[in-house]
Amino acid sequence: MPYQNLSVQLTPQELADIIAALDAIDTFLQGKVINLSMEERQSLYKMRNMRYNFAVRTMNLASSYSEFIPSFANYPDAQRDFAYYQQLAVITQRTNRLAEKIDDTLMAAGSELLKFCLVYYNNVKMALSANVPGADSVFNELNPFFDLPPRPQDDTDTPTE
Repeated sequence: MPYQNLSVQLTPQELADIIAALDAIDTFLQGKVINLSMEERQSLYKMRNMRYNFAVRTMNLASSYSEFIPSFANYPDAQRDFAYYQQLAVITQRTNRLAEKIDDTLMAAGSELLKFCLVYYNNVKMALSANVPGADSVFNELNPFFDLPPRPQDDTDTPTE
């Protein structure tokens, strides 16, 4: 369904239920997930499509030809890592899909809000030029948001709160 216009809002109870569900997932995953530093992320091997296929093939071959497993390599740990990777991949696919929908909706809601704000601001400017009482104080409060230096091209950060 193509995006037209948002006309939805969460009830306070729905928002509380969503936050509680996310908290429950976070609590459930404590001790099962980690948070890597930037340096750690850079130093680790990255599992991509071709490397995943390599891992699948290697694990299948190691199962069939265990005589080639070096004595210093821990095959049972590798089996656990492989199974956990596959489980996390399923979770990641679901959460990424959901996060994308939420992010898209956040962008659309923000866009709709800014459209209203710009219409309001432009109307205040027209009221100011017509000397409507009170327009100057509203204009003075909103104008600093428009009296800014040019924004860099790579400014794509979305405020988190």
